Amino acid sequence: MPHPRKLSDGELVAYLLPKLWGFTLLCGYGLLLAAAIAQEQWLYAAALASLSLVLLRPVELSLGVFAFLVPFETIAATNRTAGPGSTLNWFVGAAAGLLLIGTGLVEVRFERPPKAALWWGGLLIWGLFTTLWAVNPAVVLQRAPTALGLFLLYAAAVCLRVSKRELFWVIMLTILGGLTAAGYAAWQFYHGVGYISPAAAHKLSKLRTAPP
Repeated sequence: MPHPRKLSDGELVAYLLPKLWGFTLLCGYGLLLAAAIAQEQWLYAAALASLSLVLLRPVELSLGVFAFLVPFETIAATNRTAGPGSTLNWFVGAAAGLLLIGTGLVEVRFERPPKAALWWGGLLIWGLFTTLWAVNPAVVLQRAPTALGLFLLYAAAVCLRVSKRELFWVIMLTILGGLTAAGYAAWQFYHGVGYISPAAAHKLSKLRTAPP
């Protein structure tokens, strides 16, 4: 029977150091959560509790929450302008992309990007290049950050190895988001509230103000 090999000092430090860091972070997280609850800062307590779920299930929650909020694009608008960052989905998508990139780097789950991602990247670069001879470059530059952010989120998602369980929960949250948005829109329509695009609203205002 082989005897267990004795670890050297360097191997022992390399083995214990990550566990020590993890234990320290866990203690700090517990103290912050306990302080937020003790001071009745429920918003901070909810954010810290959600952070633990995100760290435990980063792929499901990042992609799932973003997919859940996509049908609420018009309802979740925090600013009626068409610029980037005008909706809650933009911030959620940026956070989802960062989570996916962090998960892929920490857990070494990145794979070679598929050819479709390379073609989409080339199309995006070509679209940005056409700004040089565009009639109105300001419109292109205004929407370029949104297009770039969506492509980075797409690239991080397709280059990350996703398990069947993770994909299942992303699909479930996508379906739940569609059903919830449809029910909410039907309820608002029943009470006389509707949503139209800014272009359609502009045309309607012109028709109403036009002389007979």
